[in-house]
Amino acid sequence: MISTGTLMLGKALLTAGAIMGFLLWQLRVLRKMKREDEARKAAEQETSDASAPDDRSGLRD
Repeated sequence: MISTGTLMLGKALLTAGAIMGFLLWQLRVLRKMKREDEARKAAEQETSDASAPDDRSGLRD
């Protein structure tokens, strides 16, 4: 027969594993969202740079 302590330890390890898995999944989702947001901003910057006239028309300080 399995002792109560062993069962409690198994339950604690299973709970800790589930919590760690959830946190790792959240980190992965946040990193993916950040990467997509940066890519979207870079694409918007490229389109605004291409469509905006060049204000630096040869004038330098």
